[in-house]
Amino acid sequence: MKFKAKLLEPDYNRKPYFDGYETDKADNLYDCINCGNTLKIEFDEILHSAYGWKENFNECDAKDISQHFSLNIVGKSHDGGWPSILEKKCEQCNSDYLFYFGLNEYHHSTYKIVLQGISQIEAKKKEA
Repeated sequence: MKFKAKLLEPDYNRKPYFDGYETDKADNLYDCINCGNTLKIEFDEILHSAYGWKENFNECDAKDISQHFSLNIVGKSHDGGWPSILEKKCEQCNSDYLFYFGLNEYHHSTYKIVLQGISQIEAKKKEA
């Protein structure tokens, strides 16, 4: 996978944007840098991308993503939760983004979510 720009770098000390159990309030909004359209990433997308995120990408792209966001070999996110990596396309201008969240379920159905990284995608690799 080739990236245009890293718009947000991972940070071990970044605070969560969400901390609680009311997951209907855990959606993340991001304005496209090219057209200003708001991209909405719903909690369910973040949750489902946390478990087995590599399965959503081919092997080459998953390796590039791990290197790009400096994911460790243990498989944890920078904040100690589980990495949730997902791709989101702007519906208005088709800009392609990669979002990296740290998801920590620290009590039954109670979560801390940290937005750890955002990058624009230039191109994806094809499987060999």
